[in-house]
Amino acid sequence: MENFKKAEYWEKLNVVREKLINGTSEILNKWNQIVPINYEDFMKAFEWLYEDPGDENGQPTKEIALSSSGIKKISIRRDKNGNVMRFTEDENEWTGEYLRVPYSKDFNLGFDDKEGKIGVTLMICLDKNDQI
Repeated sequence: MENFKKAEYWEKLNVVREKLINGTSEILNKWNQIVPINYEDFMKAFEWLYEDPGDENGQPTKEIALSSSGIKKISIRRDKNGNVMRFTEDENEWTGEYLRVPYSKDFNLGFDDKEGKIGVTLMICLDKNDQI
């Protein structure tokens, strides 16, 4: 990793680390409403994410995804034009996960259960260019 990229990598990780420590990471706070995720797992996932050199066009090849067990590391497969063809986890296609998410007016599918949660299949992912 050249020096500039190495410095940028550590700068991004320090921003993530600071937001996690201060509790100001919107993504972690929202994801924790759905599935409990601890600081260490989130930080390890971001380290893996930021190591992504990208493809020959500079597009991300890695994403982290919310799963019922915490965080999944997902690879992105693109066609020759750079369009996302599919997501894979350990070379198996990944199409999202069924999650019970908190019901809110911002995420209204027209029904609610007694716990204030709804069950939906989602693909909730981040790449290294997303803000946390």
